[in-house]
Amino acid sequence: MNAPGGTTLTISAHAVDEDQDLLSYLWICESGMFIEGATSAQTKWKAPVSLSDEVYSMKVIVSDAIESVSMSTLINIGKSVTSSISGFVYFSGCTLPISGVTVTVNNKSATTDSDGYFLIDGIPVGETILVANKEDYDTVSTEIIVSLEDKDEDHLVFMTSQKFSAKIFGTITGDHTGAPKPGLTVMVLNPDGSDSNLKSITNSSGSYQLPPVPLGERTLIVKVSEMVVYEADILLDEPDYHYNLALPEPFEFTDNRDGNQYQALKIGTQTWMIKNLAYLPTVSPSSIGSGSSPYYYVYAYEGNSVEDAIAMDYMYKDYGVLYNWEAAKTACPEGWHLPGDAEWKTLEILCGMSPLEVDAQDLRTSGRAGMKLKSTTGWNRNYLDGSSGNGDNSSGFNVLPGGSRDNSPGFLYRGDVAYFWSSDAWVRAISNSDDGVLRRSDFYGNGFSVRCIKN
Repeated sequence: MNAPGGTTLTISAHAVDEDQDLLSYLWICESGMFIEGATSAQTKWKAPVSLSDEVYSMKVIVSDAIESVSMSTLINIGKSVTSSISGFVYFSGCTLPISGVTVTVNNKSATTDSDGYFLIDGIPVGETILVANKEDYDTVSTEIIVSLEDKDEDHLVFMTSQKFSAKIFGTITGDHTGAPKPGLTVMVLNPDGSDSNLKSITNSSGSYQLPPVPLGERTLIVKVSEMVVYEADILLDEPDYHYNLALPEPFEFTDNRDGNQYQALKIGTQTWMIKNLAYLPTVSPSSIGSGSSPYYYVYAYEGNSVEDAIAMDYMYKDYGVLYNWEAAKTACPEGWHLPGDAEWKTLEILCGMSPLEVDAQDLRTSGRAGMKLKSTTGWNRNYLDGSSGNGDNSSGFNVLPGGSRDNSPGFLYRGDVAYFWSSDAWVRAISNSDDGVLRRSDFYGNGFSVRCIKN
């Protein structure tokens, strides 16, 4: 046997013309397919697929434009080796299964079940064509390779239907300024909640349009980098679905106690201050402290004058005040409060941290939540590998490395670490040396930053 059915053979003819004339070639065979070179000295011929041994006559005609000669040879083709193929048919761009699709390979067919699954046995090994067809769907025809080695590998087929899909389009702006929001990812999720390819990026006008989305109940999300900033369940029952959205923007409010102004931002369902609290009724040097009475500190200030501490320029202006836990519990302005551990966890999960890891102590790295919380400037370089310690601030939370206060040796880690109290005395630490968020309990007398959350 020269080869089994379905194999592509390379066949050459060697001809000599005494007058050195230019020769032409023509290959002829009653079966099979000439893939290339049917009029060249060398051709590629794909043998027919058969379930029995066959013999085929291959003929080549050579001409110098005056005379022609020919030669034939017999090619023995063995019966084809067969295998099975299986796979799933999904709606294009996602993993929504399509049932009732007729999948045909080499005149053998199967119909997809409710999971979009199909299985066809007895398909000859080699290259062939798979055709998927269902009424009101676009027919799909694709080349596949059937092999013994990969028979357990599922083939994925994607189909589109204009009748059973909707066009989702709209504009995304800010809720305060109305300004367009370019560069956001708008996406419809897969049925299991994973990311799909049904997505679009907002342009300079804040506009977007998704590829055709299958009708029914769907989940639409908006992402900044890898962080989800908006999520909604929608029902698609019409060909056009116009969905405009106003995303939260930072807004300012004033603390009536001292006139300090702060920016705040709605992140998910929570509204957070996106600047460290700077309320300073009194101030102490780092050498004085307590775990049971309130104490307030400004980084690097070692006196008792509130006015002088505030005059510490960027130390106070950029990093705010460091509070021991007793001070932190009551430091937030009216209408705001010190967030609890559960409220921090909500923020962390929104920033991509796994719910399976969020309750753990010490460093938690899933989702790179710390990277999304850190500001884009102001951090020292990573001391472990020299890389940038900055974040991407895709959450808008804008964490700056305000350091901490300890009884001894005093003020520590400005530029390297940010620490934040919770009302349960759990502390969050975000560092320049990693992209995670550390969660631990700590000494009540230590001085850490405070971010307030709206009641």
